Amino acid sequence: MAEKGVKLTHLKVKELKQELEERDLDSNGIKSVLQDRLRAALLNEGLNPDTFLFETADVGTLVSKFESFESKLEEIDHHWKVDWKVWKVN
Repeated sequence: MAEKGVKLTHLKVKELKQELEERDLDSNGIKSVLQDRLRAALLNEGLNPDTFLFETADVGTLVSKFESFESKLEEIDHHWKVDWKVWKVN
């Protein structure tokens, strides 16, 4: 399965501010300023800001929906195989 998350450059302003606030950093400014500030914070934490993935509410929701959909497909596939075997025997 692919890694889950959003790169720094794809975070929304609201998400940038939340990440900065969680680090007790200034969360005021325009998007580019917030990105620069968070980039510096990640570097100070020893993380690579170009590859680090942030989990956002959107990502969590999408993953949940995908996993639910995947589960439903497996269930349908299983029932179809069972129905096919029953039909084939008759």
